[in-house]
Amino acid sequence: MEFPDDKTSPESAGRYYEGRKVFGGRFVLKRKLGQGGMGQVWLGVDTDLAGCDVALKFTAPELAGDTKAMTDLRRAVTLGRELTHPKIIRIHDLHADAHEAAISMEYMPGQNLSEWQAQLTSGFFEVREIRDILAQVCEVLDYAHQVAKRNHRDIKPKNIMLDRASGTVKLADFDIGRRLTDTFSRNTGREPSGSLPYMGPQQLLGQNSLEQDDIYSLGATIYELLTGTPPFYMGDLREQIKCVVPGSMAQRRRDLLAEQSVPGLGEAIPQVWEDVVTA
Repeated sequence: MEFPDDKTSPESAGRYYEGRKVFGGRFVLKRKLGQGGMGQVWLGVDTDLAGCDVALKFTAPELAGDTKAMTDLRRAVTLGRELTHPKIIRIHDLHADAHEAAISMEYMPGQNLSEWQAQLTSGFFEVREIRDILAQVCEVLDYAHQVAKRNHRDIKPKNIMLDRASGTVKLADFDIGRRLTDTFSRNTGREPSGSLPYMGPQQLLGQNSLEQDDIYSLGATIYELLTGTPPFYMGDLREQIKCVVPGSMAQRRRDLLAEQSVPGLGEAIPQVWEDVVTA
C-alpha cells in the first residue's frame, strides 16, 4: 500500500489521516488521539527511532510558518525537555515546515481524566476513586515547584493521563499548552476557551506565572472531577473567577441531580475536601 507523503499543497495542509507521512516522511500517522482548541493530537510512528510510537500535537494552522511563534515554541520545547520526572509526559522536539508544525512527545496508552469522566453514569467521581490519582499529581507539582522551579500553567482533567491497568498517572502539556494558547492569542487576537474555567484571577490578568496558579487550577480540576462541572462554566467566566466564591461541591451535585436527573448524589464528600478545594 502506498502512503501519501508530506508534499502537500497549502490548500490541503492541515488534513490529517491514517497513513499520512509528515515532516519529510519521518512520521507516519496511525490514528487520531484527540482534538483540542489549538489543534489535533495524533499517534504516529517515528521512522527515525525504529518505529517508536509518539504523540504528535499539531499547532493551529495560524502558527505554522510564523517565525516568532516557532521561536517561542522551540524555546518552550527546550525547557520542557529539562523536566525529567517519571510522571511527566516527555517532550521530544518541535517539527515544522511551511504549512504545519507539531510537537512530538512521549505516547502514553490509556485515557485522560476527562475521557474517563465522560463514561461515568453519574458524571462525577467519588473521592476514593481519585484520591491516589491526585496524590500522584501533587507529587509531580511538588517536584516542578520545589525542584525544577517550573509551573504547569494548564492543569485540567484533559492533561491528567492515566493508565487504569497500572494506576500510573502522568501530567501532559507541561507549560506547552499555555504557551501555545498565548502565542495563538498574540498572533490572531483570539483566545481559545478550553482552559479558561481552570485559570485563576492572576493568570487572567496576564501576570507572571506563580505556583498559586497551578494550585488554583488543581482546585478547579478537583471540583469538576467531584461534581461534573468546573466551579464556573456558564456566562461571564472571567468576571465570576475574579469576583464570585463558588458554592460547595455537595450543593453542585444536588444542582446536577435536579437539572440532569443524575441517579443519586453518590457518597458524601468529606468536609476537609470541601474546605481545601473552595478555600
